[in-house]
Amino acid sequence: MGVMPFYLATEDPISQALVIQVVEQTGTGPFVFEALKTSGFGHLKKNLPALIRLAAHCPVFLLTDLDQKPCAPFLIQQWLGENPLPEKFLFRVAVREVESWLLADRKGMADFMGAPLEQVPANPDFLADPKETVLKIARRYASRAVWQDIVPAKGVRAKVGVGYNQRLMAFVQESWSLERAVIHSESLGRAHQRLQVMLQKLEV
Repeated sequence: MGVMPFYLATEDPISQALVIQVVEQTGTGPFVFEALKTSGFGHLKKNLPALIRLAAHCPVFLLTDLDQKPCAPFLIQQWLGENPLPEKFLFRVAVREVESWLLADRKGMADFMGAPLEQVPANPDFLADPKETVLKIARRYASRAVWQDIVPAKGVRAKVGVGYNQRLMAFVQESWSLERAVIHSESLGRAHQRLQVMLQKLEV
């Protein structure tokens, strides 16, 4: 089998790194990843028609955050209306933010932060603010170097530290386990199942 092109559409660099890991840890590959610029959910929604057309030629994985929407089906219906998706288009929603999928690998996150396992929530999909949970764990347990990168400095308006994306992308690329994470996140588990079906149809 040759190299499989795979197109990614995500809100931010962490989501993009995570989707790559989800695909690589699900399929046999090899894959060549192309990606839409990571510029938030508005950019994704604006480019949805073009992404749907692209799915006629190669698989597309779109991941967005649920944020404060009531549920994933509601968000998807808002974006798509009654229009069906192509077979090669995977539209998934992280509940409520992609950080919940990071936290779902409880052992990986605990090791990364130097935290006791019990300090990483067992059901991150139920967290109102997964990003804040990551920050709280970092404030309490992370090494000084990790803490300084992830947590915003006092007196600044930023919600996260200047190295937040880089640190968490490194965690995703080097340590995050899909096998462990699907146990603790229903939204990730559903995404994994749908991806398996799509890849099987593509004989990947």
